[in-house]
Amino acid sequence: MAAGKQFELESVGTVYLYKRKGSKNIRISVNSDGKIRVTLPSWLPYHAGVAFATQKRDWLKSQSRRDQFVDGQRLGKYHTLLLIPKSGILNTKTRLKNTEALVYYSEKTSQLAIQESAHDVAKRATRAEAEKLLPQRLNSLSRQHSLPFNSVSIRHLKTRWGSCSSKHDLTLNYYLMQLPWELIDYVLIHELVHTQHLNHSKNFWHSVEKILPDYKRRRTVLKNYQPSLLLFKSEALTK
Repeated sequence: MAAGKQFELESVGTVYLYKRKGSKNIRISVNSDGKIRVTLPSWLPYHAGVAFATQKRDWLKSQSRRDQFVDGQRLGKYHTLLLIPKSGILNTKTRLKNTEALVYYSEKTSQLAIQESAHDVAKRATRAEAEKLLPQRLNSLSRQHSLPFNSVSIRHLKTRWGSCSSKHDLTLNYYLMQLPWELIDYVLIHELVHTQHLNHSKNFWHSVEKILPDYKRRRTVLKNYQPSLLLFKSEALTK
């Protein structure tokens, strides 16, 4: 599905329009990074997508409010986001300082610019935590359960929390830091067991259960969430 057009919807932001072959209906969604996407059948003109998004303006504004960063918000395990007004600067400045993720802004800075800067510094803070904490925890669980792996990398995965290659190279999503530790441990154990069973066979799940007897509960809870800086349940993201 190739990108088509985009337009600015007043009081909402940029809306991206896409045409999809085989689609019968127009759909609108907001992804975990706040990007607004309208997909429409290939035979419909783009202005139909514009009209549909305009009709859904109130819903889009409600989704935007859910995705707002706020002053004092906790990020990951030990960072705090601080939005600080400051005179004498243009637009925004960001900085990571110890356990603080700082966004400085002027009185003329738009809310959109503040949110974009908050997203940027929040991502940096979350990644820094993940690169420090996840390998430590992974190595501990690997030794504890005799599940060796080859390497680990920390990345942004759009839809998955982690993966394991046939060479036992693990990739972990740095948005894991937004989850409770019991769910993080479930993901880490899940990927470590894949070093023995590179599938989701009965043997795989039996091995997981031996380590985490309550893995089904953890898996069910995890399915409610999607990788995001602003962690929220994924229902009602499309209308």
